[in-house]
Amino acid sequence: MLTRAAFFVSRCGLAAGAVVMASVLVGCDGGSQPKSGSAPAPDSGAAATTAPTPGDATYTVRGVVVTLPDARGTAFQVHHEAIPTFKNRDGAVNQNPDGSPGMKEMIMPFPLGPGVSTDGLKVGDAVEIVFEVTWATRPPYRVTKVTTLPAGTALNLTTPDATSGSTPTAGPDSTPATAPAPGAAPAAPAAPAAPTPR
Repeated sequence: MLTRAAFFVSRCGLAAGAVVMASVLVGCDGGSQPKSGSAPAPDSGAAATTAPTPGDATYTVRGVVVTLPDARGTAFQVHHEAIPTFKNRDGAVNQNPDGSPGMKEMIMPFPLGPGVSTDGLKVGDAVEIVFEVTWATRPPYRVTKVTTLPAGTALNLTTPDATSGSTPTAGPDSTPATAPAPGAAPAAPAAPAAPTPR
C-alpha cells in the first residue's frame, strides 16, 4: 500500500496521495469501517467538533526528507523510522500482519499543520518530526513541528532509502543508517513501480 501512496503522490500530486495515505492510516484502525449513517468527518481546515477517539495521539519520529512541497502539489514526504507505539482509532497499539507492533518504517507524505514550514530543508536532510493523529479529521494526521538533525545522525532505517538508492542497515549486529552530509547530492529516486492489480 505504501508503494501505491508514493506512486499516487508522485504521479497525481498531494491531494491524491493524501487520500491514499489516509486509507493506509485508516487501515491501521484494525480494519473497522465507518458505520452506515455516521456523519462525515470534518475536513482538515475545520476545527474538530467531534469527541476525541481513544487513538488520538501525538508522535515524534525521525527520518530523512524524500520530497519537499512545491507549487505543483508535491507532498512533504519523509522516510521515517518505525513507530512501535502507534495506536489505532480504538487506542490499542496497532498490530501489523507480520505481528510487529505500531507503524512500520516507511516513506510517507505528511501534511503540514498551520505555521509549519519546510523552508531551509533539503531532500536528504535528517529530521525529527512531531505529528498529531486525530482520527475524526481528514486527513487524520498532520505535522506540528519539523526539526533538522545534525548531519551524520544515525537513523534506524532498514528498507531502501529513496534519497540515496542504498539500503541502510540497522539492528543489534549492524551499524545504523546515517543521513547524508549537508549539500551531498542524493541519487535520483528510482521510478515507482506500476501498481499490481489485485
